[in-house]
Amino acid sequence: MKQRLVMDIECYRNYFLVMFRSIEKGTVRHYERYSDHALDTDEIKRILREYVIVTFNGNNYDMPMLSLALIGADCSVLKEASDSIILKDMRGWQFEQAHGVKLPAGTDHIDLIEPALGQGSLKLYGGRLHSKRLQDLPIEPDALISPAQRQQLITYCANDLQTTIDLYNHMRPQIELREHMTKDYGVDLRSKSDAQIAEAVIKSQLSKMLGTTPQKPNIPKGTVLRYKAPEFLTFKTPALQAKLRDIIASDFVIDENGSPIEPPSLSGQTICIGKGVYRMGIGGLHSSETRTAHHADDQYMLVDRDVASYYPNIILICRLFPKHLTEAFLTVYRSIVNTRIKAKRDGNMLVSDSLKVTINGSFGKLGSKYSLLYAPDLMIQVTVTGQLALLMLIESLEADDIEVVSANTDGIVIKCLRSRETDLLTHISAWEKATGFETEETQYRAIFSRDVNNYIALKKKGGFKGKGAFAPTSISKNPQNTICVEAVCAWLEHGTPLAKTIRECDDIRKFVAVRTVRGGAIKITHTNYDDSLTPGKKRDLLLANGWMQLAPGPLTSALFDTIPDGCGYDLETAYRMHCGEDTWHYLGKVIRWYYQINETGAIHYKTRNKTGGRNKVPSSGGACPLMELPEHLPCDIDYQRYITEAQDILKDIGAIA
Repeated sequence: MKQRLVMDIECYRNYFLVMFRSIEKGTVRHYERYSDHALDTDEIKRILREYVIVTFNGNNYDMPMLSLALIGADCSVLKEASDSIILKDMRGWQFEQAHGVKLPAGTDHIDLIEPALGQGSLKLYGGRLHSKRLQDLPIEPDALISPAQRQQLITYCANDLQTTIDLYNHMRPQIELREHMTKDYGVDLRSKSDAQIAEAVIKSQLSKMLGTTPQKPNIPKGTVLRYKAPEFLTFKTPALQAKLRDIIASDFVIDENGSPIEPPSLSGQTICIGKGVYRMGIGGLHSSETRTAHHADDQYMLVDRDVASYYPNIILICRLFPKHLTEAFLTVYRSIVNTRIKAKRDGNMLVSDSLKVTINGSFGKLGSKYSLLYAPDLMIQVTVTGQLALLMLIESLEADDIEVVSANTDGIVIKCLRSRETDLLTHISAWEKATGFETEETQYRAIFSRDVNNYIALKKKGGFKGKGAFAPTSISKNPQNTICVEAVCAWLEHGTPLAKTIRECDDIRKFVAVRTVRGGAIKITHTNYDDSLTPGKKRDLLLANGWMQLAPGPLTSALFDTIPDGCGYDLETAYRMHCGEDTWHYLGKVIRWYYQINETGAIHYKTRNKTGGRNKVPSSGGACPLMELPEHLPCDIDYQRYITEAQDILKDIGAIA
């Protein structure tokens, strides 16, 4: 089995760097081109033959750039080509066509950007995975690189490679799953997202069945689609009957992006059933609770009922298929679903998980006009049917005085008298029989909701489930003082004092916040600007230091200058000019910090606002930048800040007043 190397490229007008790092051993090799120093193309080609190369966004940047470098392009040509990718958003295949290049035959490459959701930069993933060091490009992209700066770029590139390794190691299970699927289907799926895998697999299977490769449809802007309710959808109350008729009569118009516009029957409308207020939309059903706590006790039980494989089962039960793919789509889709069910029943989790990726990923492609699976009418049918079917169950329960306390996309939470559990099961069973769906049950000891999308639920058998802001940090969620959520959960579950959990934690990663800052962030180390001064005191200070107010009037419209016939500046601009330049150091576009005792400053945007000042990065007051994780826990953590935040969370979720 080939060893794996991560690869990255840095490109300047007079300098080009290709660097590799072994995933297993950590050893580094780099190859440079500058002035009269040629790139060692023979050695790089050997590496491409003998190793698996792993990149982040390599399909659209590193690999096209490398292919051009390997045919002898000089630094100026490479820089121009690099700019065409970065500034003009040129895709990899377009680059290869434009420059007439291709990678050497036998190159084995995995690109992590799509399997990693394709939504964040490498630096952001590094922050989410707690990479040791977060660092932006240290030299401006258009600079000429001096001999002394080459080592600086090598060090920077080596750190990027380590971050890529961190991401690869986190994603090993997903990569191994994709490798297994690649062998099964004969299509290279290693660099694809879940949705892309679904499209590739279904396309491959359909091509075999139909004997020809199906093509994506063209559905023009302005096309009108209608929702068709399945026969099992019936309501008993006049309000819901009217809502169903309204939705059926609504026009879903395709916009310029190929997406259906949400009609008035869904947009902004509320539906009241019992004590619950529900909102529909193309994205899903949501209840409207805020700062609400519910507890199970001797009298009441709390039951979460999720519909198993909800969207896939809507497709199969309602026999929905993209018209351009014919009913052959259902044959392929049902085969994948049945194979997955059997694999899961047999304990073959590798096959089960791979097919789950295909099944769930396929729905995301129904709304993409660039996809073979594009079928906005199906997307409407699936999402609206899912919401109406849940409302049908909620109506049935509430009509029998069984309270639904929360609902969200594919499940509901029910608060039911223990003496009426049999009635609850009867309603659910009748709904399952009528619709063909199946539900899965989880019982809670309590559920605490900031709102429908952000809650903490204590499970009956121990442990907790956090959603939204209270979900565990993941590759798709920035760390945000996770020790506070841990402290809240320990308090809710065991009564552990917040201060005990927070003060006894010795993991700095649980105290950090990570954030993306447009244009980059800075830490000001010295400033003469005093943001505590009132406008009147700023005026007085200016006048005391040789500035003149050019005309009388209110300070909101006054102009100031140092010369009588000057053009004049508003008060804030003049005051900033008087204070002079700040002293600061640059942090980066992805920043990490913890809260520090006696730190009164904040982190600021590098880019100035209209008045010449710099806005504060949200929530960064009292923050100490932590771009490199320390070996030991800092001794100046502002524990009280974290304790107060945990207390605020308890108030927000209705756990305390």
